[in-house]
Amino acid sequence: MSESTNSFSKYTELMSELHTLIKTNVDDDRGDMLRDEMDAYWHRLTDDERQRAMELSERLYSHSHHVTNVPGQRRAH
Repeated sequence: MSESTNSFSKYTELMSELHTLIKTNVDDDRGDMLRDEMDAYWHRLTDDERQRAMELSERLYSHSHHVTNVPGQRRAH
């Protein structure tokens, strides 16, 4: 596995953990530590990996912030 692939894997692992903290409203010192650690990996990613990471972040954010059970609105999946 290349350094870039390892960096992408670690970056997305940390991002997932951060999104879990945000989703549960526990974005505190641990969230700041995760962001700092993510920054180090971000600089090792290729442009393609950065794009994929941003798309994943958008999906995680969208999934964790969708509104359910609102009359007249379709539920997000």
